[in-house]
Amino acid sequence: MFDTLARIQEGRAGQAFARGGEPFGRRGAPPTDGRRGPVPQVPLGPELDSILRSAANLREESARRTNSLDATAFDKRAATLGAPRRIFVTQPRLSTSLQASATTAAALVDSARNAFGATKRFIPVAADTVEFALAKTRTIDDLAKILNADVFASFTAFRVGRDSVQWQLTLRDLSAHTAYRSRLVNFYAAPISEPTPRLGEALGVAARLLNEMDRAPRSPGAPPTPGRP
Repeated sequence: MFDTLARIQEGRAGQAFARGGEPFGRRGAPPTDGRRGPVPQVPLGPELDSILRSAANLREESARRTNSLDATAFDKRAATLGAPRRIFVTQPRLSTSLQASATTAAALVDSARNAFGATKRFIPVAADTVEFALAKTRTIDDLAKILNADVFASFTAFRVGRDSVQWQLTLRDLSAHTAYRSRLVNFYAAPISEPTPRLGEALGVAARLLNEMDRAPRSPGAPPTPGRP
């Protein structure tokens, strides 16, 4: 689209000469002896000029991000994974209408902690420590400092219809490249007071995504990945 707009601008300059006009002052007029003079430099309109500059900046930014995710960056990360990482699995907040799902919520959190801990790359923060930290703050950045952790798994419950609930798991790796910093896993909906169906399948997907995030290049300027405290 931007290339087309630029060609339109160039075409206007040629049309101005064909009419023998003076598009931008006497300097752009053809010579009086009939010979064709130099093509006048027709400036872009301010709006189009701004758009084209923005497009160029976006292309440069895209190229920079692409280059930062080449095979070498992944190989470097694979060679510097370091010690197992601490993961903070948050307790979900339940609305009044979803209080009947409290038992299911506790089971989800325990199952997620076991699934992530089984990968050997992640050490779940102790449940009592999670409860203590959440009593102080629920801000991700503050929790990361308090707990020396930069990997988070947060459950959220959504009401579906009159008597069902769907769980969503948000995964965050604060030190990963922006393209790998967060992922979502949607669980199958179920009646509010019943267990979530196909739980193992959904947690398997979550564990795979965590592994991809962990092995992705780190974000430029990110602090060192916290290890075992």
